[in-house]
Amino acid sequence: MILLLGIGYEAEMVEAADRDLKNALGPLAYIISGAQKLLSAVNFKVKVVVDGETAEGDVAAITVANAAPPFSVLAHGHIGECIYDDGKLEAIGYVAEEGGATAKAQNIINMASLFSGVMFGDKPVQSEERI
Repeated sequence: MILLLGIGYEAEMVEAADRDLKNALGPLAYIISGAQKLLSAVNFKVKVVVDGETAEGDVAAITVANAAPPFSVLAHGHIGECIYDDGKLEAIGYVAEEGGATAKAQNIINMASLFSGVMFGDKPVQSEERI
């Protein structure tokens, strides 16, 4: 069973949350390392093929998940759900704003909105492109 695969931003965030920080702060360690990594997030080119259909673009992260804790916001897709027993994998790409201070601030705002959508279910958490 695949639990979660993170490429790009998500993998960098997990790597940056060192053991001492996780021991001291638990899941909050990932929020701190995630905010730090958003300040340097850059997009890379991807090509994804699902059931013979292709999507291409630039993303800062790709997350594929079957099951994930609620605070793993990129794993929960458009509607804020990652259902482990529905027979489907969620595949999500996150596009970062690139540039100066305004773009960096926008990345923090965008991720905070995703976090709010997943944790509180108050709105769709990402725009969605299905393939």
